[in-house]
Amino acid sequence: MGDKNKFYHEVQLQLTADNHPQLRVLKDRIERQLDKAEKLYEVLLKQTSDQSARANYNHQLGYLKRQQDDRKMALKYRGRTLEISEKTFVRITLIWLYFVQHRHGVSQHGRVFESPQLFGTDSGHWTAWSTD
Repeated sequence: MGDKNKFYHEVQLQLTADNHPQLRVLKDRIERQLDKAEKLYEVLLKQTSDQSARANYNHQLGYLKRQQDDRKMALKYRGRTLEISEKTFVRITLIWLYFVQHRHGVSQHGRVFESPQLFGTDSGHWTAWSTD
């Protein structure tokens, strides 16, 4: 489609979307569904103490708020998601280090903290300690 035709098509679609009664009904229905989803996620968020679920619900609420063009609330929910995810990552890391300590002994565990390759190497392979 040429640039002129593409521009004409986009303008025509925009005018249709703004004035077409059936599309307005559809848009209203979608907005009501977003409102229902928001209420559901709020209830689920209040009912759970599972951090993974809480992160997911906050993420979904952030997405819904972004769809509703409420950027301030979207950032608030996404920020909560990030906070929970960071805490979860720290817990997983501590569990992993605990596993390393007990599987390979305290001497190897000490080497984990000394190693600059704690979370990866230049080659992209994940390592916890050198194998030499």
